[in-house]
Amino acid sequence: MMGMLYAKVIPKQGGGDTLWVNMVELYNQELSSGMKEMLSKLTAEHSMIKSHKQSLQHDDNDDNKNNSSLTNHPVICEHGIPKEKYLYVNMSATTKINELNEEESNLLLKYLFSLVSKRPDLICRWKWSENDVCLWHQPTTQHYATANYWPQHRQMHRCAIMQRTEII
Repeated sequence: MMGMLYAKVIPKQGGGDTLWVNMVELYNQELSSGMKEMLSKLTAEHSMIKSHKQSLQHDDNDDNKNNSSLTNHPVICEHGIPKEKYLYVNMSATTKINELNEEESNLLLKYLFSLVSKRPDLICRWKWSENDVCLWHQPTTQHYATANYWPQHRQMHRCAIMQRTEII
């Protein structure tokens, strides 16, 4: 799955950058073999409500507010040929580790989320210009938009490009 952003309106005085972190390299460089083994047996719950809480406050469509869009994914996933493993947790969407109690889940997620800020060398920061288009591999990266442009306006158009499930 790919993500795409198009910058329609950008704050005139700056701000609103988007940051991406490489979750393949974070997995390879930051996790011990013991941690990788433990995480490979776990799944995590992800919520679209958590990641879009602010925008849903202003959404008049009750179906969007009531549909929590909960999904479960392995904490460690594989992609591509050769199979590259990556950490699949995201501070803005991952709500819990399913196999752990609440306290354990919160502690483990806090640790995993902290790894992202620990490695600025694995982060790409995009300073937007109007009409910029950016494409990224959604599963193996984690992205974050800085909210440092208020009261200016920022308008982005986002598109998700889904993969086919059958092999062609």
